[in-house]
Amino acid sequence: MKAQLRVSGSMKLAVLLVLAVMLLRATAALTAAPELLSYQGVLTLSDGTVIPDGAYTIRFGVHDTATPGGTELFEQSLDVQVKDGLYNVILSNQGGYSLATAFGGSPLYMEVAITAVPAVPVFHRRSRSSRASRSRAFRTRSRRGARRRRRRSRNGPRPRRS
Repeated sequence: MKAQLRVSGSMKLAVLLVLAVMLLRATAALTAAPELLSYQGVLTLSDGTVIPDGAYTIRFGVHDTATPGGTELFEQSLDVQVKDGLYNVILSNQGGYSLATAFGGSPLYMEVAITAVPAVPVFHRRSRSSRASRSRAFRTRSRRGARRRRRRSRNGPRPRRS
């Protein structure tokens, strides 16, 4: 004799609701903007002259205090090409650190340290500078809003209403 399993209407509704929520969360995770931060700077020696051109290993850290110590919220080391003292890097999530978490609230300080210097006496220069503004890239609310911001930046600022 075959046993039949009867499922009530409320049970079916609950299962469908759980599946719909799981589908929406999976879609949101796949369409989320990647957590990337563009950072640029000028590297100088203590006398103010720019460092020689070449490849350097630079460590970037985000901290919650301006002085040594405190909590390190983000850290990444990159091999960087420097030309006329200028560098440009893209920082991304790595090793358990999250940029979105690091830029989540209170005042932050970026530490830049040169850890490997070619053809120059080895020096470790660490300095922390305040990051006053927050990056909007971590919170793109909608594709339409992102398109509007892009269009405004191409066409210049919007005229103010009186």
